[in-house]
This record gives sequence, C-alpha cells and structure tokens, in this order.
Amino acid sequence: MNQRAVGIVASVVMALVCWRGAVADDGLLNRLVDENTYDLKGDDEKVGGSGLKFLLEATADAQFFCFAEPHNVNLVPPIFTGLFEALQRQHGFHYVALETGPVVLERAGRAPARGDRQAIDRLFGAYPKSFHFYTDEELQMIADVGRLSTAENAPLWGVDQVHGTQMVLDELNEATSDEAARAKIEELVQEVRQFERQRGRRRDFLKQDHDAFARLHDALAPQAGSRGQFLVDQLRVSWRIYRDYFRAQDGEPTGYASNCRREENMKSLFMHYYREAEATGDGLPKVMLKSGHWHLMKGASPGHCYTLGTFVMDLAKSNGLSSFHLMVSVVNEGENASSITKYPEYAPITRAGSANRWVVVDLRPLRGYLYAGKLGDVHAELRHWIYSYDAVLMIGGTTGGHYVTDVKRRFGKL
Repeated sequence: MNQRAVGIVASVVMALVCWRGAVADDGLLNRLVDENTYDLKGDDEKVGGSGLKFLLEATADAQFFCFAEPHNVNLVPPIFTGLFEALQRQHGFHYVALETGPVVLERAGRAPARGDRQAIDRLFGAYPKSFHFYTDEELQMIADVGRLSTAENAPLWGVDQVHGTQMVLDELNEATSDEAARAKIEELVQEVRQFERQRGRRRDFLKQDHDAFARLHDALAPQAGSRGQFLVDQLRVSWRIYRDYFRAQDGEPTGYASNCRREENMKSLFMHYYREAEATGDGLPKVMLKSGHWHLMKGASPGHCYTLGTFVMDLAKSNGLSSFHLMVSVVNEGENASSITKYPEYAPITRAGSANRWVVVDLRPLRGYLYAGKLGDVHAELRHWIYSYDAVLMIGGTTGGHYVTDVKRRFGKL
C-alpha cells in the first residue's frame, strides 16, 4: 500500500472514530429522554408546570418561536395561545404568523375585528373560503391573539398563499377609481362566486386552470410597490402554487415547483410584515409562528425545499439571537384514535407521552450522543426529528377540532 493510500485509510478511520465514538449504550437514549422530559399542563388544565418554565428558559434569547403543529386538533390552538401569552409577558413576543392567507388575517387583526370573536365569525361568514383553518378553536385563537397582543400595529401575519379570491377582489374594487378596471373586477367577481359559495377541495377559483389573474393585472396595471400590486401578485403566485399542485396530482412533474414556490412565498410574506413592524417602530420584532411540520423544521422539508423555519433561524442569527423549533404531536388511546404512539420508529421519544399529560421533551441534549453513535440503532425518521426540532410536545387527550361556527354559517345563523 503506497503512502497516499495509507493516509486516506488513516483519515477514514479517524473520521469514523470521531463520528461513532464509544460503543452504543442501548439504555442511554431512554435515560436522556427521562432526564429531559417536562410537564406542560398546569393544575388549572392550562399551560404551566415545569414545561412552561423550560420553554421560557430555552427561549430567553430567541427572536422566533416555531410551533410546528398537526392541523385541526382541538387542544392545539388554546395551548398555542397560552404559550403566546407567556412569551409576550416574559420575552416581548407581540406577533403571530399563521399558515393562512395575508389579506384575511390583516382584516382579522385590525379594528373592528381585532380581538372580537363575533366580528371574526362574521368575517368568516362573509368569506368562508379565505380562512385556511376554521375550527372554532382556531377562530377563537385568532381573536385571543388580537386581544392579548400589545402590538400597536397588526399582530397577525398571514404568511401562506391566498385561499379565497373574493376578499382580495373586493378590496381591489374598493380601491380602484377607473371604471374600466372596476368593470373587469366585477366580471371576475361573478366568475368567482360560482366557485366560492361553499367549501370544497377543488371548488376554489384559484384552483381552476385559467388566465384570469394575468388579465386582471393587465387591466389594473398596478404601480410597482403599491398595495394593488401586492394583492394582484398574491393572487397570481397563489394560482401558480395550486395549478402546479393539481397538475402533479394528475401525473405531471410539477409538485416540486409547487412546494418550493409556496415556501418561498411564505418567506416573502413573512418579510413583508416584518418590515412593516420595523417601519412602525419595532426595531426587533419577536414572532411566534404556527404552521405545519414541513414548514417549520430546520433544514430542507420532506418536499426537498428549504423551509420557512430555516429562514427565520438564519434571520434570528443575523440579529445576534436564536430561534426555537417545537414539534407538536398528539397522544390518544383507542384503536381508531390519532396518536403519534402508533408509529414505532418514534417510540424512544413518544414512550414519554400519555393520553392524560402534555409533555415536552428537550431534544437538544440528544444530538451530541446521536452524532457520536452512542444511542444505538436510531430510526432515520427519529434521527431527523432530533436534528430538525429543538423539542417535541406531545398533547394527550385530544379530539378533532369543532366546526359549530361553520354549521351556523351554512344554515344562515351567523
């Protein structure tokens, strides 16, 4: 073996020693999980206990708190609200960014709707397509955040694509004085109403194959940087996201473009509202983000796009601060109940949860041991959890969200 080959072999051996370290201890992972598990449910069935203390200490230098949720779960919004109230009081978090379109949350976050659940219900009744998530718990959370936030400007940031078209068109119509442009908007409104009278997977006008928004842009010719341009651009990019998503469902190779365009739009919208907060005097806005797991993990998502969570992690770092990323899951009993405990690959962590507790497990102390190969045979999915999130919250005793407000809307009782 020549000298160069010997050097290569030695380098490889040294790298493996540094990576794998000592022989794996199969009980170490269990001990680490036990030592870093905290209860988040207080005596009054609200956020509290050692879990809240842990989270407040862990976010002492954080600018952003990423709450990566399972959607439409009854206990998720009130727990989020409890954390927001504590983070605002302790660390000055005044803003919430949600996986919802921008225009509807602007309306929900300013007078007369801000902090008023009945006004938000009426907004939902008028524009049912505009809310991405609309359980009673979610609508109550939106009202509570508006009421609790001490931000002088809008506390609610919608950082996802537009879901319903009519609210955006109505604002464009009100702001347009040109009669020809208004006629074009009204013509489009008539088309939209055929699709947005009720909710349904493919019933949104944004999910149809047409060139309406390109025609709208030509008719309005909005000035660069204007509110009109922002609104029309959001309609156009949202339509492209949906178009490519549904084409991918039909077998075309457009899913990756849809995923990444959506993620990039989320980052652009986040910065739009971040800059607005700066312009109104908040030099370092602190924000809680609530979105699905794919959007708020660190690194690339399973869809292979770099996430909004990665973006805010880097933004916080550029400001000399940090971000905290909490993965949220549910634990329930029963054969047909939704529960993270049904997935054996996560068992070393999820064994700490139960159906009657809210448990937080700090994942950060596990990383060094995992990297050194001292935790035994760790499933790839669990490995991804440990590196992508800082902690996992397991909420016991959940159900699906409730839709009483939507039932009232459909029966004309709002």
